[in-house]
Amino acid sequence: MNGWGRLKDVVTALLVLGLLAAEGMLWVENPMHIPAGFMPARAFGFEAFKEVDTSMKPAISPGQYVLVSSWSYWGHQPQAGDVVVFQYPGDPSLGDLKRVIAVMGSTVEIKDGVTYVDGRPEPGSDRPRYAGLAVSRADLPAMRVPAGTYFVMGDDRDSSEDSRNYGVIRRDRILGKVIWPARLALQVHARANETVAGR
Repeated sequence: MNGWGRLKDVVTALLVLGLLAAEGMLWVENPMHIPAGFMPARAFGFEAFKEVDTSMKPAISPGQYVLVSSWSYWGHQPQAGDVVVFQYPGDPSLGDLKRVIAVMGSTVEIKDGVTYVDGRPEPGSDRPRYAGLAVSRADLPAMRVPAGTYFVMGDDRDSSEDSRNYGVIRRDRILGKVIWPARLALQVHARANETVAGR
């Protein structure tokens, strides 16, 4: 083997060792605050999830897969409008999928079915409603979102179990941001004849 071949082998070995060291650092340090139990996201920063209920219609339908990136929040915090996956408060081994409505320090109020954030109607308040099972209360007195937490709701407000039911979500419970399908922030209308039967 000539000198060039050995140099390539050494460089390749150093790159592999560097990647393994970086992966080890990500696993131990957990800079993206990925909850334990979500191995693909913890190891690679990405994980696929399947939506099982109707709470995110029309943006995400039951049975649809989404790709979640933990990298989106490395050095950044979730923002209002982001669709996130987090540990479901009823069973932390499961992920739940909702939209961030209000971030820490904001005020949230729901009056007559309209969600207000810092006194202004939240952009999703005009989304169409579906006929179906109502699992969340219609009104919520004004509350300030505590530091380190987020207020989340499903896009189909009437059939979503969310922060109105189980409270705000801590940052260290958020797995990541939905990055695919990318149209989630734009798709807010659906056919009027769709129905729901979920949480």
